[in-house]
Amino acid sequence: MFRFDCFNNLVIDRVDPIVNPGKASGNLHAISGGNDFSMSADGAAMKASTHQIVYYEPRPTEDEKVIEFPAGLKMLAGDPKLREKGDSIEEKAITWVCLDYDNPHPEQQGIPNFKCPNGLRGQVNFPMCWNGIDLD
Repeated sequence: MFRFDCFNNLVIDRVDPIVNPGKASGNLHAISGGNDFSMSADGAAMKASTHQIVYYEPRPTEDEKVIEFPAGLKMLAGDPKLREKGDSIEEKAITWVCLDYDNPHPEQQGIPNFKCPNGLRGQVNFPMCWNGIDLD
C-alpha cells in the first residue's frame, strides 16, 4: 500500500502521460513521486528522476526472485469515462473507505459525503493478471 500525506503532492493538474500523452487530461490528478513528471513523461524520464519508489515487498524465502516491471509497461485501473456506479470490474477499480476505528464503514465507489474521523483511504485495484507480452 502506498500512503501519501495530502500536502506532499508534486503537482495537482490535468496531466496523465499514459492516457493523454502531451495533452491536457480529461480529469484532475494529484501526482506524487518522481520529480521529472510532465505531460509527456515516459518510463525513461521517470526512471531518471531523483525520487525512488519501491513497488514490491520482499518474500520470506531467499530463492524467490523479484522481477521488475518491463520497460514501457502501462498499468491502468478502471475506466475514466464511467459516470455510473455498477458491478463491473472497471466500475469497482477505484473504491474509498472512511477510516473510523470506532464505527467501521465498508468500501464504497464514491468519496464519502460525511466526516471520516481517522482519514480517508483511496483504493486502486489493478488487474491481477498480465499476459507477459502486451505493454498497454
